[in-house]
Amino acid sequence: MERNDGFYQLLAEYSSDLVTLHSPDGVCMYVSPACRDLIGYGPEELVGRMPSEFFHSDDLEIKGLETIPGKERFHTRPYRIRHKNGHYVWVETTGRTVMKSGAGEAGSIVATTRDLGWGKSLERQTIPSENKDRLFEEYEKVLESTPNMVCVVDREYTFRMVNHAYLAYRGAKRDEVIGRKAFELLPENVFNQTVRSFLEKSFKGERVKYEMEYAHPDKGPRWLEVNYYPIKGIDSEEVDRVAALILDITEKKQFLKELQEKEEKFRLITETVQDVFWVSTPGIQEMLYVSPAYETAWGRSRKRLYEEPHSFLDAIHPDDRKKFRNFEALHARGVWNYEYRILRPDKSVAWVQDRGYPVTDDAGNIRFLVGVAADVTELKQFQEELKKINRNLDKKVKNRTADLENANRELQEKTETLRELNTALRVVIDNKDEAREDLKEHVISHLKTHIVPYLDKLKLSSLDPLQETYVKVIEFNIEQAFDPLVSKLNSRYFNLSPAEIKIANLIKIGKTSKEIAGVMNISKGTVDWHRIQIRKKMGLQNKKISLRNKLCSLK
Repeated sequence: MERNDGFYQLLAEYSSDLVTLHSPDGVCMYVSPACRDLIGYGPEELVGRMPSEFFHSDDLEIKGLETIPGKERFHTRPYRIRHKNGHYVWVETTGRTVMKSGAGEAGSIVATTRDLGWGKSLERQTIPSENKDRLFEEYEKVLESTPNMVCVVDREYTFRMVNHAYLAYRGAKRDEVIGRKAFELLPENVFNQTVRSFLEKSFKGERVKYEMEYAHPDKGPRWLEVNYYPIKGIDSEEVDRVAALILDITEKKQFLKELQEKEEKFRLITETVQDVFWVSTPGIQEMLYVSPAYETAWGRSRKRLYEEPHSFLDAIHPDDRKKFRNFEALHARGVWNYEYRILRPDKSVAWVQDRGYPVTDDAGNIRFLVGVAADVTELKQFQEELKKINRNLDKKVKNRTADLENANRELQEKTETLRELNTALRVVIDNKDEAREDLKEHVISHLKTHIVPYLDKLKLSSLDPLQETYVKVIEFNIEQAFDPLVSKLNSRYFNLSPAEIKIANLIKIGKTSKEIAGVMNISKGTVDWHRIQIRKKMGLQNKKISLRNKLCSLK
């Protein structure tokens, strides 16, 4: 309550209306500073005095606030209150009686007094004659200087008075309005459907307030707030005139409409999202707003949170409460972002990420705290699963790395063994080549020693042609043992068969197909077919190149 009293006192101190607190008998116990602007007195000059001391003598029927306590709420008609400079100010007062706890006895009275901003120039007869002219001039100045539209009509709906603001708004001159009927200047439907019925209520003594849409000739559709104040006649209690205070509230309505749309969007967002949106005073001394998602996330009611702003701490896990030891220090650092756990009534544990920022005034003082609390339980679970997967992956990678290192060591060992085997094989091959060369030299030496001498003797003996041919073939073949042609003909490049190699050797020494057929004991056609195959394998097909020349050119 002390905090609320301070808050209300702050409102009273800065309010443009006069706020007063009275004892049950009406004596002023508190007067806000607005009294200086309203009636020129300071609060210290009014405390302890009765309000009726400052009323106009003709308005003493109000009888002050001391007769009000019988009503819980009240509203006065316009009346005059004396300014310190001597003139009177038209005001009206609204208030209520604060009932004492217990038996329902009347307690103190709280009242708000507002300057109406206009004078009743037509009631000059209620002003004392010695001050009549001076006060009338002051009231006229006030009416002409106020930005609000003011006019007075009689029971015939005739305009008796209009101020400058009214004329300027309508774009008319004073003589074009004074003396004219309201239904002559207003659209017929506006007068008959709206204005007339409210005027009739005011002529019956009621104060009337309503809003209406007005088609301004230059500004287009506008919204007006109209206030009717009944004025009694000079010698009777009957209301014979009505004063109208008219305000153009188009911008105000547009602002309220936009504000309402923004508020609807705000509520649509905050009340449908799963995150908890909250606004509080500094230190979370008072929770100004919390979205419905709080009841789902915390499993607790918003009502209790509004009543006990720190009750949300009851749900926080004991191990995480140390983060909230000092709210002011926590939020004074600026934007915050922290995580904590909450225990729900069903014993489940939820992770919450709370992010927000302080809203400051021009002096840098924190006015509000705005935050968003999101349920990140699933995200936390996913992060834990991810950590577990990463740990398993790291373990598998380590195991795989160890396997690869072992395999690499085995491969290196096998490579070294293979290298040793390759070296041994190379030694064997080198030895084989040397053995082959030795064998070749031995064969050649044997041929030259034991066969060639006998062939030379055989050639000197008497031989028939066929025997002579055989000798030449043997001699040629012995020579071929020392000629690289045979190895070339045996190579994969030509891929000649054994028969084709024999025929190729005979062709090289100049034998015809018929002679080759006789030597090899085959038909001439077979020799010709082999000659064709040899040409194909040696790439001489369809070429005008002598097969013998080609064979002789091979080295």
